[in-house]
Amino acid sequence: MRCLTLARELRRQGQVCHLISRRLPGHLLDLIAAEFPLHILPALQEPQAKSPIAADDYAGWLGCSQEQDAKDTLAAIDAAGLASIAWLVVDHYGLDAEWHQRLREGLGALNQHPRLLVIDDLANRPLKADLLLDQNRLDSEEGDRIYQPLLPPGCRCLIGPHFALMAEAFRLLQPLLPQRRAPVQRVLIFLGGSDLQNLTERCLVGLLEPTPLPLKLDVVLGQANPHRQRIEALLASHPQTQLHQGLPSLAGLMAQADLAIGAGGVTSWERVCLGLPALLAGLAPNQNQVIRQLVAAGAVVDLGTADDITSELVRDLTSRFLANPQELERMSRQAASICDGWGSARVTAAMLGQSNVQVRAATASDEALWLRWANDPATRSASFNMAEIDAADHHQWFKRRLLDPKAWLIVAIDSMGLPLGYVRFDEQPGPNNAPGVLVISLAVDPAVRGQGRSGSILEAAINHLRQHRMGGFELIAEVKPNNEPSKRLFLSCRFQSCSPRRAESICFSRHVD
Repeated sequence: MRCLTLARELRRQGQVCHLISRRLPGHLLDLIAAEFPLHILPALQEPQAKSPIAADDYAGWLGCSQEQDAKDTLAAIDAAGLASIAWLVVDHYGLDAEWHQRLREGLGALNQHPRLLVIDDLANRPLKADLLLDQNRLDSEEGDRIYQPLLPPGCRCLIGPHFALMAEAFRLLQPLLPQRRAPVQRVLIFLGGSDLQNLTERCLVGLLEPTPLPLKLDVVLGQANPHRQRIEALLASHPQTQLHQGLPSLAGLMAQADLAIGAGGVTSWERVCLGLPALLAGLAPNQNQVIRQLVAAGAVVDLGTADDITSELVRDLTSRFLANPQELERMSRQAASICDGWGSARVTAAMLGQSNVQVRAATASDEALWLRWANDPATRSASFNMAEIDAADHHQWFKRRLLDPKAWLIVAIDSMGLPLGYVRFDEQPGPNNAPGVLVISLAVDPAVRGQGRSGSILEAAINHLRQHRMGGFELIAEVKPNNEPSKRLFLSCRFQSCSPRRAESICFSRHVD
C-alpha cells in the first residue's frame, strides 16, 4: 500500500508510474491493475512440502533468491519497453544492497541510470539507495544514526511520520476537524486486511456482550478477511453497529470516530493525523516499534500482541475512556501534533526537486508544523540557542506572535500547497529612537533541504512583506560564524556584511524600498 499511495501522489504531480510485483499470498494485484500499468513477475515453483513463513523471515517473503528476483525484474522492465526511468522505488524487507546493485548494473546496461528510493523501517541490512524513507521512527536523529553505517555516502534520509505516506484526503481533512471532545460515542474497528486470527470478533464480543457498551461501532473488514460470515452473524442483532468492506479510504470513518481499535501498521499514521486516539495491537514485529513510540508520545494505548488480546481487556480499556473522557481529549491533542498528512507530497518533493514557491501568512493551524521545523536537528544546530523548544512554551509564544503587529510569520508553499518552510520577521527598535530593523529567522523543510530553495523562499517572503508593510525597511540576519550555507544564502540574496549585533555572530543587512 505504501508504494501505491506514493504512486498516486506522483501521478497527481504529472508523473507516469509503473508497478512491478509478483503474485504472492496477500497480493493486491487487482487493486493495483485497476489504477496503474502493472508488470507481474513470473510465478515461482512451489515447494512440495509447504510450511508457514515466519513473520520475520523476510527473505522467505521474497519466495526466491535476490539474484532471481533481480533477473525477473530487469526482464519485466525490458519486455515492457520502459525508457527514461527517473526513479526506482523499492519496498521489500527481503531486498538489500545486493538486489539494488544488480538492478543498477542491469539498467545501466540498458543505458538507464535511475535514482533509487528505498522504503524501510527495519534498519537491519545494507541498502544501496539514493534516498531512504523510514516513516516509522519518531526520532529522526536516532534514525540517521542507525542508518548511517548501512547507506552509501550522499544518501538522503527522510525519517519520521513527517514523511508518512497517506492519501490526499487526510491532509485535506486535518485542518477542518474540530478538536475531539468527550464523551466517547463512536468507535472504529479495523484490524488489518486479513485478520487471520479474527481479533475483530474478540473486540466485538468485548464491546457487545454480555450487554453492549453505549457506543456506535463501525467495523471494517479487509477484502482478504476469511471471517466475514461470523462477523455478520454477530452484528445482526446489534443495530448500533455497521459493517464496511472494500472502502477506498478510512479517512471519513476516522473523522467521525472518537476512538479506534486497530493494528500498528500504516493506518497508525492516518489515525494520528486526524487526532484519533486508539487501542493498538502489534500484529507484526515492525508494528511493535511503532506502537511503543506512540505510547511514549501519549497518543495510543498498547493492547499487546494478538495472543494478549482478550474480549475482557478490550471492554476494560474502552470503559476507562467512557469513565475518563478528559484522557481521550488529551490523547487526541497528542496524536494530532505528530503528523499533518503531507508526507506523500514531501516525499515526491524530495524526489522531483524544484517547483514554484509561493507564500502566505501563518495561521493557528501551522503551530505544530512550525514547532517541528523549529525543533528539526539542523535548525537547532544553526540557532544561537540550541536547546529543544518545549511544546507548551511554543504554544504560548506562537499565539502571541500571531497577534503581534511587529512580527510577520510567513509560510512558504509550493504550487500544490505543500509547506516548504517558514520565514519570520521580528521588528526590533534601533538605538536612540532610530527606525527599527526587521530581524530574520528562517527554516526549510527537510524534504526540500539541499535543493537550493532557500533563496526563492526568502525572496518570496521579502516581497510579501513589501506588499503588506508601508514604507522601506532594513533587514538584519544574524548567523553563527560556522554556518556557511546561511552565509551563502544571504550574500546571494543581496545582503551586505555589517557590524555584528551580538558576540560570536556574523551579521548581514539589506535595505528594501
